[in-house]
Amino acid sequence: MSQSQQSIICPRCHAETFDNSWKCWRCEKTFPYSLRVRSRPRPDGDVAQRSGCLAVFWKIAKAVFAFFLIVVAIGMLSNALQTPEERVEHDRKVSQAAATNEASRNKTEAEKLKKEQEKSSKKAEYESKKNAMVLHFQTREKTAKDAIWTSDHFFKVGVVDDGSVRDGYAKYVCQVLHDNGFKGETVWVQIIDIVKLTRSGDWEKLGEARCL
Repeated sequence: MSQSQQSIICPRCHAETFDNSWKCWRCEKTFPYSLRVRSRPRPDGDVAQRSGCLAVFWKIAKAVFAFFLIVVAIGMLSNALQTPEERVEHDRKVSQAAATNEASRNKTEAEKLKKEQEKSSKKAEYESKKNAMVLHFQTREKTAKDAIWTSDHFFKVGVVDDGSVRDGYAKYVCQVLHDNGFKGETVWVQIIDIVKLTRSGDWEKLGEARCL
């Protein structure tokens, strides 16, 4: 006989029952309650442990639910005990807090929009200055044959190669940029052989300067 199963001896016919039934399998007599209790199988260790864990979990769940009900009841009781003036004052404070939060959100959105507009305006202004410099070196500088911005901080000017180093001319370009609003923008100027670029597509550098 296993430890998890016990038998019942029928008081009437003395038949032995092993299936934890409340009735005798032979004479169908209902067993007394005392016999049924003694015959209940003892749970093994794993079953007992799981049962204990479930019991603890159920107790915790009931405690949490009871606490929630108490909090709700206290809130309802507090509202019920408030005088009309207190309820009006409470509603006013709630409305005021909501209005303050809404005003704060609106202010934040307005500041964000303002920053985006300022950023967009500065970018447009910078692009306008860049285009003005390209036009200046394309039309008003005899040495320069063409000019292009390859990035926001990289300006290239094409000249005809006369065999000399053009670092000095690159510094002159920096001075022109400084005089036209680019001071402090950290622009890198390169002087390019325009003839070689036109014929072969190679960007041969003849001189350069960093405009701070």
